[in-house]
Amino acid sequence: MIPSQSNNFIFWLLLFISALLAIVINVNLSLIKLVFRSLFNINMFKLFQREEGAVISLSQLLLYSIFFVNASILIFLFLKTKNSVSSSMDWVYIFLGLGLFYVIKHILLFILGNIFSIQKATSLYSFQSFLIMFLQESFFFPLT
Repeated sequence: MIPSQSNNFIFWLLLFISALLAIVINVNLSLIKLVFRSLFNINMFKLFQREEGAVISLSQLLLYSIFFVNASILIFLFLKTKNSVSSSMDWVYIFLGLGLFYVIKHILLFILGNIFSIQKATSLYSFQSFLIMFLQESFFFPLT
């Protein structure tokens, strides 16, 4: 793929992700407020985890996917400056690798929590990683 097609692909992907992020924020503004409140107050964090952590909502799933897309674009652009990648298929491989890493992490946490009877601690850790991913997404988006 020639570089201009790769740049067009990234542009349209970022445009789509921007629109998706705007929709998620407008529909679920309370979620965004609770995320930032729970960062500084452990009681708010545990309350937020009890309310939102039991079932993965569509907003959380969209925020996860936006994080994966933004992080993979950032890695792709960094590797592109080092001339390690050149096509948009390389971005797909980076995206799948990053997603697989996080899926394996959450599966291992779930298995370890069930084996050693520490489900509460591992679920809090998984939820905390979601909050940190959301903050990283907030940082990565303007960076890309």
